[in-house]
Amino acid sequence: NFKDAEPEKREVIVQTLRQAITHSDKELRRFGATVLLRFSKEDGIAEVISRMDNMAYFGGEEAQQMVLRVLQEETGQSFGLSSREWKKWWEDKK
Repeated sequence: NFKDAEPEKREVIVQTLRQAITHSDKELRRFGATVLLRFSKEDGIAEVISRMDNMAYFGGEEAQQMVLRVLQEETGQSFGLSSREWKKWWEDKK
């Protein structure tokens, strides 16, 4: 279970997933986003919501919806694809 990893290893995992989110391969971006949200939603939320407005970022509508579903599951919130609403909620929550 990676969630029980030592802090140093945990940070390496988070950084690797963040790199995946910014990779040129859109499938890898989607994978990185969904895994980061599940592994450490505190680290993943800001990374994902800043990209929700760009439908093509994770590979199109189906991929975007997949990332959105994980975001909604992990947060219990439903703001659709509006980065603005997600960002407002996240700022209020922090």
